[in-house]
Amino acid sequence: MLAHRAKGYSLAYVMRKSALRYAIHIGLLALFVVGFFATDELCYKGLCLWGLGAFVGALARDLGWLRRIKAQWPFTEKIINWQTVEDLAEGKGSASQSAHGTR
Repeated sequence: MLAHRAKGYSLAYVMRKSALRYAIHIGLLALFVVGFFATDELCYKGLCLWGLGAFVGALARDLGWLRRIKAQWPFTEKIINWQTVEDLAEGKGSASQSAHGTR
């Protein structure tokens, strides 16, 4: 949150931070594509198509979610108690203590 506050919300930043996760995701997509073309069995082709659909759907969901967060960022930035975020980032207190105003 602090990085987004300093430079503005960036989809590229989020994608860079999640690069390993998305690389694994794309690798699994590639396996399903290879599997689809490598077999003549109808049930395996169906399984590969199901897997492709699930992974493409998950990617679409993630991108849509990130776009909504970016669109809502100006509002989020206004309502966040940044002092509490900075305190938590520095390890001062816990999230439950800060949310309830106790220390």
